[in-house]
Amino acid sequence: LQIIDKIDRPLLVIHGTEDDVIVQTHGVRLFERALEPKFSYWVEGANHNSVMFEGGDDYWSTIEEFTNSISSHNTGQ
Repeated sequence: LQIIDKIDRPLLVIHGTEDDVIVQTHGVRLFERALEPKFSYWVEGANHNSVMFEGGDDYWSTIEEFTNSISSHNTGQ
């Protein structure tokens, strides 16, 4: 949290709502403090190790959208 507002690059925060290793509120606080452009994807029912599996196609769509935003950010579009 101490440096998140100094990151001036696109950010994607993905977090499972049932994570018992790093609770979701940590991801939410990071996201809230981050500068734009930023994206989040909260995976309902996912724990620390099941985000990709629980998220399924939506997980991959979110990653694709984020990587497309990086391309736009880097080219100034």
